[in-house]
Amino acid sequence: MKKRFWNPASVSSELNLLLQCVSSVYSDRLGPENGEEEMIFPSAPSGVLTVRKRDGKWEIAASTLSAQARGVGCALAGTEVNESTTLEKLGLMVDVSRNKVPTIAYLKNFCLRAALDGYNLVMLYAENLYRIPEEPFFGYMRGAYTLAEIRELDDYAANLGLELTACIQTLGHMEQTLQLSTYGDIQDSWGTMRTDTARTYELIEEMIRFWSGALRSRRLHVGMDEVPDIGLGKSLGVHGYQDGFTLFNKHLQKVNQIAGKYGLNPMIWSDVYFRLSNPNRDYYDVETQVPESVRREIPPNVQLCYWDYYHENVEIYEKLIQKHRQLGFEPVVASGIWTWLRMSYDSDSMRFFAPCIEACRKNAVKELFFTMWGDIGSYYIADSVFAGMELAAGLAYGELANSPIFAPRLKAISGKDYHLYHHAGAALAYREGDLVGRTEFILWDDPLFGGTIAHFRSAAEGFLKRYRDTLAALAEKKELAETKDPALKTIQAIARLAVAKIDCNEALLAAYREKNLAELKRISETEISRIIGLAEQEDQLSREDWLRGAKPFGLEVNQARNHGAIERLRECARRIDDYLNKRIETIDELDEALRVENLPKIPLITFSGSVIR
Repeated sequence: MKKRFWNPASVSSELNLLLQCVSSVYSDRLGPENGEEEMIFPSAPSGVLTVRKRDGKWEIAASTLSAQARGVGCALAGTEVNESTTLEKLGLMVDVSRNKVPTIAYLKNFCLRAALDGYNLVMLYAENLYRIPEEPFFGYMRGAYTLAEIRELDDYAANLGLELTACIQTLGHMEQTLQLSTYGDIQDSWGTMRTDTARTYELIEEMIRFWSGALRSRRLHVGMDEVPDIGLGKSLGVHGYQDGFTLFNKHLQKVNQIAGKYGLNPMIWSDVYFRLSNPNRDYYDVETQVPESVRREIPPNVQLCYWDYYHENVEIYEKLIQKHRQLGFEPVVASGIWTWLRMSYDSDSMRFFAPCIEACRKNAVKELFFTMWGDIGSYYIADSVFAGMELAAGLAYGELANSPIFAPRLKAISGKDYHLYHHAGAALAYREGDLVGRTEFILWDDPLFGGTIAHFRSAAEGFLKRYRDTLAALAEKKELAETKDPALKTIQAIARLAVAKIDCNEALLAAYREKNLAELKRISETEISRIIGLAEQEDQLSREDWLRGAKPFGLEVNQARNHGAIERLRECARRIDDYLNKRIETIDELDEALRVENLPKIPLITFSGSVIR
């Protein structure tokens, strides 16, 4: 590949700084002045990006720094494009609060790739993952970022033309903090802070002060979502019932005042206004009317963020965008690149973020970002998100879903195989209509209870077999066997383990039902040992994947899950051995499994017959 170059004297200082950052990583393919193919940067109409190779030069015509950066990504990939976007801000939210805390080095890598995709906003979802000097137990033993770490990342992001900001929580979703006795006096319900104590607002001021001093951006997302139970915890016993709207707006006004003291403008999730306006607490009820008296009390400088990850219908997004505008606010829209409750980026999420993007383009929405949540431990393979980022950015710039530019761009920017990651995501979260196979649940499914596999077996005729065969095809895929990409090697190990556990469950139930002692002996002495080997290999590869880009905090949760599952495999072998040697007359767990095996729609019971929180 011929080396691209640029003339520092012919570009703006901002673009020159961005190009220097990019060339420091891609020095073999990009540099100032010395190279074979020059990149030039003429202007273009607003929102337009055109990349063409003419007379041995790469012409990147754009009107914004972020579009120019995307154009550089195209030039590195050797792809010509003619794109446009209506968006002024295109962003990504990284969840750093669900156990996995990315290192600053990994986040820099992430920001660079984001910039080359055309994003110009990165948001860190940080519930308590930052150190407040006055609060030694805020983020204690969770890998919280220091002020110096965030400033370092902010400097790097600014060099790439990215606005770096944070989404914190100033009302609900504070479980990780409120579980500590230190903060018992400000806990209203399980994860929600009280709005009637001075100590709550002292803590919030400390939180806001941190981010004011950490970031250039004068915007701060202060959260406040999913709290329809506001005022219904401890404060209910103190004050009696109080109107939720009144409590919410009073609290927002106080938080807004604190933010203003530090020169910040808040953004909040908008769902509470809509949930409290209808009896079903439905955020997406398009008939919902927020009372005028409530609307008047919303501070006019606050941005409302409309989040929606689950609709396939463009019209739904359009109606809810208009609902926000009827409140008198231009919404910031948040869609989702699905990483939560999955082992990998789920390529099927395009069915939901594509119509959202279309609605934003049709309705001239100016700000859109994609969340990448990490519910229940952020156990997804981190590098898989690059494929989702590439696709989402391309659609936002007007590309079609089957555009041929995605694969070469991802290869050039991240060294990743676009098609393999999308294939893997579709297999690990196998879908038939509304049915979704959850591969992580199979990995952690108890071999004696088999609740997850039983659920999939009963979900629809042949569903489990089709799901199993899809996983097997992934596990045996030649490209995975030959790849040097460690993330894909981990995905292959996950698929192999899941297939083995499904097969073992099928064989175990059949052998026990038929009293096939020879088969039970084989399972106990041979098959379970083989699966334990696969599980230990998957655990090691997952550990390596975690530590390549994240702090060690939070890893213990997934290791406990993995090794708990391994120990239960050993217990399964012991139980079979006790049965074969007549130390027990029956295997109670398998009797229970057989008792309901022919019932339709066995409910999903995660991991075992009991719930452990």
